[in-house]
Amino acid sequence: MIISAVPEVRVVGANGRRSAFEITVNGILIFSKLERGSFPDPQSVVEQVVAASKNEQVTTVEKTEKTCTIL
Repeated sequence: MIISAVPEVRVVGANGRRSAFEITVNGILIFSKLERGSFPDPQSVVEQVVAASKNEQVTTVEKTEKTCTIL
């Protein structure tokens, strides 16, 4: 979803602490599963990446997924 919205973006994944899932955009933490107890709403993450690509202010993602399915 992110690459479709902003093709020039560079998406990087890294292994961290068990149960941790954090998202940063240009060094700014926009979501932490450890703090929220759930995964972020994907569209909300895309919106923040799009904002960053337009040099707009990036904000914390508040909306979370109600369920999580890992395929």
